[in-house]
This record gives sequence, C-alpha cells and structure tokens, in this order.
Amino acid sequence: METLSAPRTRFFQELHAGLRTKGRWHADHPFIKDLADGKVGRAQLKRWIIEMYIRVEKAVPLFGVVYSNCPDAEGRKEIFDNLVEEERGLFSGTEGHLILLRRYANALGITQEDWDKVANDLSLETRAMMWFEHARAHTGPWYVWFSAVGIGEEAQVPHYFGTVAEASRKHYGVTKEEDLTFWTVHISVDEGHGDVTENLVSRYVKTPEQEAEVREAVYDLAGLVYDQMTAAVREGL
Repeated sequence: METLSAPRTRFFQELHAGLRTKGRWHADHPFIKDLADGKVGRAQLKRWIIEMYIRVEKAVPLFGVVYSNCPDAEGRKEIFDNLVEEERGLFSGTEGHLILLRRYANALGITQEDWDKVANDLSLETRAMMWFEHARAHTGPWYVWFSAVGIGEEAQVPHYFGTVAEASRKHYGVTKEEDLTFWTVHISVDEGHGDVTENLVSRYVKTPEQEAEVREAVYDLAGLVYDQMTAAVREGL
C-alpha cells in the first residue's frame, strides 16, 4: 500500500505532542514497561489480549461505516485499503490481523475457558472503548473516527509493539516468529496508516472547530487504549 509523507502542519505537530503525555502515550504505560521485564503476570497479559481481540473484532466493521460516509474518492480508497489489510493482510502479505492475534493467543496458552470468562466479564474500560468507537463512527464526520484510530491508536503502535514481541520471546514462551506476526507486522503497517490518516484529514480539517473535534477524539481513544492496559493489570483472569 503506497503512502505519502504526512504533512506535519502546526495542528498535527501539536496533536502528536499532546499524545506524548501520561495517560495517552501507550509505550510509557507501566504495563508495557513491566512486560519488557517479564513482571506482568500471565493472567494480566491474557486478559489484555482477549479484551484487545474482542474490541478489535467489533471495531473492524466500522471501517465500512466510515468508508460509506467519506465523500472523497481517494479517501475511500485509503479507508478500503486499511480494511482489506485488517481483514486479509493483503498488503503486508500475511493474514487477517484477527487471525494473527488469535494465533498469538493460542501460543500464549489462552484457553476457551479464558475466552469465555473474559467475554462474559469485560472491563468497564473495554466496554467504554467499544461504545466510543461505535458512537464516533455512526454519529460524527468520517474523519473524526478515522483520526482517532489512525493517530490516537495506530500511529503509536510502532513505539511499543516491538517491546511486546520481544517480551513474549524472552519471558512468556512465545518463540515462533509466525506466532508473533501480529506484533511485528503492525510496526510497519501502522506507521503507514498514521501517515495516510494525516494526509487525508489535512484536506478536510480547516477550522478551529474541526480541529477541536479531531483533537478530542484522538485524545479520547488514546486514553481509552491506555486505560485498557490499566484494566488488564487490575482484573487479570
């Protein structure tokens, strides 16, 4: 998937600077730092993975909602490409990203009992994230949801998914590269998604009011992803 260099305008520079604060910057969460040292309990790691899977499974179809609301032909193409990568792994030459995450979960030793237990008792943070993404996709301008996902979440992935992969190898017994593909493929794929998002959004976000709406959504989703890590530590299995 071809991407353009993102236009680092004043707005996007400020947006990224605002992400690098406590409660929004995922790589600095104590969960990720403890994971790197093997200090995260296996039960906490399993809950994080299960809740991540459940939330992403609900979020992927929302690309279709945003696609249908986008009036820009080039924008629709980029949104569609993002969806195809999520569902099929076409551009990365892998498989659907949920398939890759389930493979990692199996290698980690997550059982059907674990899946059922967490699915029946989702943390408040995960439920809030699912509600937020659904509401933003269905009720706001297409570029608000797309910005939240592309900048608030995906653009941060290259900063910590490598840590998760390495920790899994060193501390949690997941050593086969095919079982770690979910983490390794996202490092390059999501870096591209962040650039694509900024290129598209820059064509539509022109007023202070639009900037404020995008900023709020980006920071809200970044905070919710951060909070999901906190919930995994608190809840376990």
